[in-house]
Amino acid sequence: MTATIVAICKASLDDEDFNTTIPSSVTLTNFGFQGHHDVTWYFSLNLCSDYEVRDKINEKCRPIYCRSPYGDLPVRMCTIQEALTRFMAHEEFIDLESEKWSFRVTVGVLRGNLIFCKETRQKFGDAFARKLQIPKDRIEVESLTPNGTDQAILEFQLTEDVGMPTTNNEIAMKLKKWTYPHVVFKVESTFYQILHVDYSVYHYVRSFCDGAHDKRLIIWDLDFEMIGQIILLNKANGRRYKKGTYLGSILVYNDKLKVVRFTMLCEKVTGFFCEKIKLPPGSYEFVADGREVRSQYGVTNKFEIDAESNVKICEQATFFCIVSETENTIVALCLVVSSIFLLLILITFTMVPDIASTLPGFNTINLVLTILILQLLFLTGSQWSDCWLAAIVIHYFILLNFSWSSIIGFHIFRTFVSFGSMQYPKNSPFSNRFYSFVMAHLMVLIIMGAALVNELLSNDFAPHFGAYQGVCWIRNSIGVLFYFAIPVSLSNLLNAIFYLASFIKIKQSLEESFAVSTWTGKSIRSMPVQLTVFSRIATVLSISWITVLLIPITPPKSLPHQLAKYLFVFINTNQGLLLFIAFLWNKRVGMIWLKWFKRLFRMDSYESRNSISIIERNTSQVNGSF
Repeated sequence: MTATIVAICKASLDDEDFNTTIPSSVTLTNFGFQGHHDVTWYFSLNLCSDYEVRDKINEKCRPIYCRSPYGDLPVRMCTIQEALTRFMAHEEFIDLESEKWSFRVTVGVLRGNLIFCKETRQKFGDAFARKLQIPKDRIEVESLTPNGTDQAILEFQLTEDVGMPTTNNEIAMKLKKWTYPHVVFKVESTFYQILHVDYSVYHYVRSFCDGAHDKRLIIWDLDFEMIGQIILLNKANGRRYKKGTYLGSILVYNDKLKVVRFTMLCEKVTGFFCEKIKLPPGSYEFVADGREVRSQYGVTNKFEIDAESNVKICEQATFFCIVSETENTIVALCLVVSSIFLLLILITFTMVPDIASTLPGFNTINLVLTILILQLLFLTGSQWSDCWLAAIVIHYFILLNFSWSSIIGFHIFRTFVSFGSMQYPKNSPFSNRFYSFVMAHLMVLIIMGAALVNELLSNDFAPHFGAYQGVCWIRNSIGVLFYFAIPVSLSNLLNAIFYLASFIKIKQSLEESFAVSTWTGKSIRSMPVQLTVFSRIATVLSISWITVLLIPITPPKSLPHQLAKYLFVFINTNQGLLLFIAFLWNKRVGMIWLKWFKRLFRMDSYESRNSISIIERNTSQVNGSF
C-alpha cells in the first residue's frame, strides 16, 4: 500500500516572499497513505485554493489536512504553507481527504434466472468492472437483494480515485447514462439491463493502527527505504513492516537543501503483567520477515519497539506475562470458575425467593450480576470489533462494581452503627430497593456522562476511549485520573470507613456478649466466628482491591513483588468463588441443594413433596448471612 505525493510550484517568487507563500520547489513523498500508489500532487496557486492540491491525472483539486501524530490523530484543515511549516517543525504530518462513493443500482432480468449468492455478487462486480473499464478491485460489492419477481438491487462502493485516470464522478455519470437507453450486460447465462442508479458521497479521513493490541510508534527523521511497493524497511534496526502497518513521508525543500522524514509504525504490545528486558540496537536481530526477534534470551514473537529502536521482551519467569500462554490460561480458568460460582449464587437466590425481597439480598444480587457481566466481558474481550465501545462498557461495569459495593457498605454501616439490626424502619428511605438501584447507577452515570461529554468535545479532559497497550481502555492519563482512579479511590475509602465503623460496633457488641450471628447459633465471641463475619463484610465491600497497593510498594522483581501480583490477580479473578464461600458455604445451603437434587431426580418422593416447606423454614436463617 504505497502512495507518492510530489508537490512542485514554479511560481516566480523571490526570497522575501518565502515566509508568506509557497516555496518555489518542494517535494513531498508519502508511503502508505490512503491506500494509493504513485500519485502525483501539484501545489498550484492558480488552479486550486490555499487549502487544496491538484491531482493532475484526473484534473481535480483535493483538500489537505494537518494531523497530529499523537492521541486520536486529530485532524484539521490547514493551508499549504502552514502544512509544510508544521511538518518541518516536527509538529504535524500531512494527510489527504478520502471519498466513499456508495451506489445503489436497480437491474432488471431480460433472460435467464437470477441466483442470490456470494458468487453471483462477485460476478456482478466483475461484470460492472469490465463494462466500465476499471480494475476489478476498485468495486466492492456489498449486497444483491431481490426487488420483485424480475428485478434486483445491487449495492456496491467504489474505492478512492486519487491519481486514477477515471474518477468516481465520471463512473457515476456513465452509469446514469446507461439507464436510458438501457444498457444490457451478461452475468453467467443471464442477461440484465440497468434501470435506475442512485449514489451518495461521504468524505472522511482514515484512521490508522487503532486495534485493541496495537500501538503507534512515531519517529521523525527515521532512515527507511521501500522494498518494492508494499514493504517498508527500518534501516535503524532491520525491522520490516508489511502493507497497512506503516505511514511514511519524505519532505525535500530544494531551495533550502532541507530533508525532513516522518514515520508512523504500527506495533504490537506485550501486555501489562510482564517484567520486560530492554535490548539495545545490535543485541538482537529480526527473523521470520520481522515477525520474531532473536537475542541471547531466545526467539519470541512477543516484543515491543520504542522510538530509539530498543526492543523490549518479557522475562520468561514473570507471572501473567503474555509471553506465557499457560499463565494466561490460568487467569482465564480463574475467571471461568468465578463465573460459575456467581451463577450458583444467583441460582441459590432463585431457590429461596424471599431473599431477593430483602434489601441486603437485592443489593447482593445486583453486585453479583455486575461482577458476572464484568468477568464475561474480560473473557470475551478479544471478540469485540469496536474497541471504543468496548472500553466504555468495561469502564461502566468496573465503576458499577465499586458503586454497588459502596451501597452495600453504606447499608451495613447503617445496620450496625445506627439501627443495630438488619431491619430498617418501614418509613426509612434506605429500605427502598429502587432507591438503592437508582443511587448505584446514578453515581456511575454522572462519571460516565462527564467522560463522554469531554470525549465529544475532545478537550484536555477527554478520556480518549480506545486501544491502549493491548486493551480497550482509557488512553489519556488525565482521563484515568478523573474517571477511574479518583472515583475508585473514593469508593475504597468509603468502604474502608464503613468497614472499620462496623468492625468497631461489632467488637463492642461482642464485649457485651451480644450474638449477632443467628446463622451458627453460637456466640460470636469466638475468634473463628469473628473472622467469618469480618471476611464476609470485606468481601462484599471489594476491599480485596486494596491488595493492588502492595505491588508498587514492593521492590520490582523481588519475591514480595511477585507474591503481591499473584495475590491481587488471584483474589480479583476469583470474586465469585470468594463470595460463594463467604455466604453460601454452609450446611444449610448444602441441605437446600440436596433437597433440590432429590426432588429433581425423584430420589426421595416423600422429601420431594416436603422440600418447599423445608426451604421456607430455612429462608429466615439464610437471610441472616446476606
